[in-house]
Amino acid sequence: MICPFCKREVEINKTMCPHCGRPLPQEHVEQSQKQRMSHEQSYHRAFIVMSIIAAIIAIFFLPPLFGGFGFWCGMRVKKVNMALGSGLMLLNAACLVTGMIWGMVNYLT
Repeated sequence: MICPFCKREVEINKTMCPHCGRPLPQEHVEQSQKQRMSHEQSYHRAFIVMSIIAAIIAIFFLPPLFGGFGFWCGMRVKKVNMALGSGLMLLNAACLVTGMIWGMVNYLT
């Protein structure tokens, strides 16, 4: 966020400018918090998409690598949305196990 008085960068969670000492206007603080929330939501959407793609790939190719990566993405989503993140973690664990079994069956036949 930029201070409207001294035009210097201020952290989002601050209510006063650490450079000029003036209190930041309430609407300015609220607007910057909305921008931050919007950015975080798009950031977590990317993790959701990556987790689902990793789960699909884990069934057919390198299950430990892609299943683990998808599980990690699910953990990142879980920080914001507990139910969705847990579901993604479970999905990737199941795809990892399925991919391992699929690989063993194909290797043995």
